[in-house]
Amino acid sequence: MGRGQVARMLTERGIPIVVASDVSPPPLYVRKLAAALNASLLTPPRSLTVEEKRELVNKYLEGLEIPLRVRDAHQRDALAAALYAYRRLSPKFAEVREKIRKLGLDVPEEEVEALVIKGMAIWDAIRAVSRKYYLPVVRRRAVEQRGEVEDKRLHEELYNRVLTLSRRVKELEADKRELLGKLRVLEDQLQRILKAQSFEARRGRLVETLQSRLKRALDESERLRAELEELKDRVRRLGDVVQQAAVGDVILAPRVGSITDLRDVAPPGGIIVVGALQPGEYEALLEAVSKLRPRAIICEQGFDSRYAEILACRDVALLKVSEVEPLDRIGDVYVYRRSELEEAIKRRLSELEEVSGTRLRESLRRIIEEYRAERLRRLRLRTG
Repeated sequence: MGRGQVARMLTERGIPIVVASDVSPPPLYVRKLAAALNASLLTPPRSLTVEEKRELVNKYLEGLEIPLRVRDAHQRDALAAALYAYRRLSPKFAEVREKIRKLGLDVPEEEVEALVIKGMAIWDAIRAVSRKYYLPVVRRRAVEQRGEVEDKRLHEELYNRVLTLSRRVKELEADKRELLGKLRVLEDQLQRILKAQSFEARRGRLVETLQSRLKRALDESERLRAELEELKDRVRRLGDVVQQAAVGDVILAPRVGSITDLRDVAPPGGIIVVGALQPGEYEALLEAVSKLRPRAIICEQGFDSRYAEILACRDVALLKVSEVEPLDRIGDVYVYRRSELEEAIKRRLSELEEVSGTRLRESLRRIIEEYRAERLRRLRLRTG
């Protein structure tokens, strides 16, 4: 069916105000039909799905008192487009009716709605229709049947009411302009506040970030300062140790974990520090003593006292680490004051020598006693 024929069919039934489509963008045929009818074109932001169209139509049909049959998909799509357009426009229609009611006007709402649909503001549409209609049609017909006196009175009443409403409209427009001005001022203030808050928030986050970075930098600086102080202290201690070692006041003793870790080169001071002496390292200990000929071995852990006696026979003192206090420890090197270490070595060897002498004397005494007992026994046998 051509657009001209469709336009004639529509205008025979009324004045089309809105042409609705169920697809977006609308077809060219629909756009040209709306232009030919001088009607507004209303389309959804996206094409309606079949399910959405079915839901719109079914809900509408359920509310009808007289059943209506939709014959095919084309009728369903057309009805769905009209229902969707009406749903979109219903809030505007309700606003038009509410404002007309508040103003106490008796003007055709459809004409106001038609102007609003065409893009006119609601207040402007009400004012335009009010100028055309002073009273509803029923009341105008009643006036025509009255006499001249009453007609004049009604005319004056109508005129005064129009003036009152016009003044009210102007007052409302002035209030509207004032409120819009205040709204713009408040919006500007709000924007400034939001910008200030945004700036404050950004500045706060920036300050927090900088404070966090500064704290990390200060912590790192403090750590490096502590390390530097420790290094300075170690350098100072090393300097003192080197100076004392140069004049012979201290002895440097290397440390090894076990006796099997010893190298073949004897330590310069003749002193060795061992982490532990295991029971099964007797032969390794004797071999190390024979090769390195140390003056003393200092053990960090406990050891069998027999080891000390065996080494003492070779003029080697086996000391516990608690028996002589080191001046310092630098890495795997113990630093001992020479006088204290010499005294500890001498004391240990003397103690073991005394113990050894005591045992020797005890052994001799026991041997002599056994010899005497044996001779006495033999004499008794002879005389008996």
